[in-house]
Amino acid sequence: MSDLAQKALFTMEQHQMLQNGDTVIIACSGGADSTALFHFLLSVRDDYALTLRAAHVNHNLRGKDSDADAAFVAKLCADYGVPLDTAVLSPPENPGEAWARTERYAFFDALAKQYHAKIATAHTKSDLAETVLFNLARGANIHGAAGIPAVRGAYMRPFLALGRTEIEAYLQEKNSTYVTDKSNFTAQYARNRVRHTVLPALENVHPGAENALVRFAADMAETARYLDTQAEILLAQAKQNSSFETTPAYAVKSLANAPAPILKAALRLLIVPFADATAPRILCAQQSILCGKGAVQLSEKAILSVAQGLVRIVPAVRFKSTWSAPFLPGTYSLPQGGLFIVSTQSYENFIKFQETAQKHLIYCADYDIIQDDACFRTRLPQDTFRAAGRGVTKTIKALFNENKFSARLRAQTPLLAKGHTVLWVAGFGFADGLLPTDKTKTVVTITLQMEETL
Repeated sequence: MSDLAQKALFTMEQHQMLQNGDTVIIACSGGADSTALFHFLLSVRDDYALTLRAAHVNHNLRGKDSDADAAFVAKLCADYGVPLDTAVLSPPENPGEAWARTERYAFFDALAKQYHAKIATAHTKSDLAETVLFNLARGANIHGAAGIPAVRGAYMRPFLALGRTEIEAYLQEKNSTYVTDKSNFTAQYARNRVRHTVLPALENVHPGAENALVRFAADMAETARYLDTQAEILLAQAKQNSSFETTPAYAVKSLANAPAPILKAALRLLIVPFADATAPRILCAQQSILCGKGAVQLSEKAILSVAQGLVRIVPAVRFKSTWSAPFLPGTYSLPQGGLFIVSTQSYENFIKFQETAQKHLIYCADYDIIQDDACFRTRLPQDTFRAAGRGVTKTIKALFNENKFSARLRAQTPLLAKGHTVLWVAGFGFADGLLPTDKTKTVVTITLQMEETL
């Protein structure tokens, strides 16, 4: 038995990937990894009484090369009598990795449901190491640092302990050809830069870095599982049973008193059914709970609400922007990079720096005037803003047009709004009627650090 087969079988047994009689769909791109997976599962088909199928997605991103890959997979499946399901996509303008991945997995999900099947993908330890580095660079939490799980839902990954050398040796043993996706070598995609630049540099500094990252991911996966268990216990204890509640509600006090790692894990469990549990979302939700009030928009349909001593996931009936954060003091991540800091201080201390206060007056406001239900978000249609001292109300669209905002800035510029009334715009300050007066007790200031200058 080859080294590849031994390691793959051990991984399958370790994670209980297969049961006798399973239907398994092989995600097959035609590349070396997925072709090796195809041959490996064929070799164990009888041992597990498997029903094998294959699936291929033509993303239509590489013209004739994409069609050639599809033809290769079709012939491979025909030669071995494996049924093949295919999807041919129509890419949007400027498609990216995220679009391709979303469409690909949507197709696989549908097939898994249709055939009551498991999906086998050919992710290797190199893919795992790259994912760990990529996630850490984006500010991932413990779950992100765990990288690619061996089993998640219908998905199984028997090759996570395998490297490139073992896969190539196995294909040579099987006398099997495969296709090469030239886009895997372009620097256009972030993951390729990690694969071809970052990982080799780490291996040069410390030989064995890839294997060390794989071990680190395994440790993080164990830690994540422990935290998830403790988070489930916390949520069960904090859950409020009431005939008046139409959605689950959790006591803010119970959650706030929990150790921070367990609280973050609990928030992740609450958020995941509605949105990606990104570090900024979890941080904002944590800050809202510790403050006892706030809201974090999870999607166009759902908001995590902290109010009246309870945490709930409620319908988003008013705000449908792509990102939001509660109006509370703290440091927040912007949707496409950068930070902003919300700070409060007494007006008495603020006016001690009279020159600075006058110069930056539009960048501070009377904190007590702004209502609790205001929140930070990105722009929405019908948003309006009345700049301090201008005497004119404009739509946000008109404001951005006049100032020649790029499409990127339009999408990521944060606002503070109540309904469609905008109270603050990054780069333009607070709205009329919010500036401090001699009756002001507390002022709020907002400082931005954005990737592109407004």
